[in-house]
Amino acid sequence: MRRVIQYFPFIILVFCVLVFRNHPSSTGEELYPLLPMPDISEMKSIMVFAPHPDDETLACGGLIAEARSRNIPVTVVVVTNGESFSYAAHIHYKKIILPPSYYIKFGEKRQKETLSAMKLLGVSSNDVIFLGYPDSDLRLLWESYWGFNQLYTHTLLRTRFSPFQNIYRKNAPYCGASLLEDIKELLIKHRPDYVFIPSAEDAHPTHWAVNCFCVMALEELKEQRGYSPKIFTYLVHRGRFPYPRAINLREVIKPPSSLLGIGIHWRTLPLSQSIVELKYEAIKQYKSQLLPRMKLFMFSFARQNELFAEEKEAVHLPFVNKGRIKIDGKIEDWTGIPPFIIDPQKDTLIHRLEPSADIAYIYACQDEDNLYLMLKLSGKPSREVKCYFNILGVEEKGDERLRLKKEVRAGKNYEGLEIAIPLPTLKDNKLLFIGATTNYGTITVDKSAYRVAILKNTLHKLVHHSGKKNVHSHLLNINLHRF
Repeated sequence: MRRVIQYFPFIILVFCVLVFRNHPSSTGEELYPLLPMPDISEMKSIMVFAPHPDDETLACGGLIAEARSRNIPVTVVVVTNGESFSYAAHIHYKKIILPPSYYIKFGEKRQKETLSAMKLLGVSSNDVIFLGYPDSDLRLLWESYWGFNQLYTHTLLRTRFSPFQNIYRKNAPYCGASLLEDIKELLIKHRPDYVFIPSAEDAHPTHWAVNCFCVMALEELKEQRGYSPKIFTYLVHRGRFPYPRAINLREVIKPPSSLLGIGIHWRTLPLSQSIVELKYEAIKQYKSQLLPRMKLFMFSFARQNELFAEEKEAVHLPFVNKGRIKIDGKIEDWTGIPPFIIDPQKDTLIHRLEPSADIAYIYACQDEDNLYLMLKLSGKPSREVKCYFNILGVEEKGDERLRLKKEVRAGKNYEGLEIAIPLPTLKDNKLLFIGATTNYGTITVDKSAYRVAILKNTLHKLVHHSGKKNVHSHLLNINLHRF
């Protein structure tokens, strides 16, 4: 009891952080005004990728309705069936223990809810495509279970193949390569000139994973087919977004303050009052989701506008002279090199409890021999904090794909965490997805979004390389291993 009393002021502080974080600020709105979306009438066709049944309506329902009112074709692709939302499934079936068959039925119910909502918004059931990949653990398909020779076993459905009937590919295998193939096929088949995908900054793992799969598919099609639609992202889960949580059809949606000033170009789509009311009715179709703790969240998306952002383009990494970057933990070598990733800071409770693990920036560049990465945290990490760079390739060799995870630790002269990675280690990958993660013990404190880096082709030099695959560092202890 004494310990509770001792830490009571701290508990109150934490509560305040939870309640008041991510509030929109007038200062932020003045510094970062919202740009208008392109005129919908100029869009020839639209494809919306939704992680779960309901995201397409919450984030894009107004856009979809406005487009359909102008007879603009809209295709909605739902990546998972949301079957793993155990809280809602248990309430719906009023059972403590649910066998796999019940989760399958729950996923099918959520499919029907999406079809009902889309019908209200003017989208035919023929234009709604369900892919049926595993809910909740989709990020594992992105980071671990890639090839057809290593399938993921669904923890609730206890299967490695999708058991749903109304899906694009019957018995779809649970692996990243299969999902990527489906997304590419659909993009080529429909060739929309506008594509809407979840934000890489979305806090829900299934959402940012869908972003990664879509970006990878679009990058490959740009390289292979010259197909390059306009890409916009949308946000659903981030702190208390959308704020305020209430049913107020006259309110507007604003970006979370934590996502202002970090290079995201926000755009707003004003909606007519009739479209707002239609979207509100469409949200009502998701009855399985309108639970006490979810209802206000859901209806808070029925507002006077919808928010989108331009998807960040792949970055051509700066090419520096050999010997410029020294792996000594000092940032002076990086002067003049812009951040590769600017990560939101102090945006979750856990960051406040362990501020030294809060990611601030990631820098990246290359010379003729190495890829260099530097991770800047909010402070010098304590011994309990572990930091990792996550690197995934785009090039695939059969079922194989480059997947590297590098643990980096600070030395005495810490200003940033640096590594140098020999280019042969990256194999033939010209495009890389790069991100970072920090852990406090076994708890993930912060995880940056993935961003695509473009390497300058130095293959002519690599063939003369000694082929060493060790990552060089005399400041950091780096453990190189697979995800």
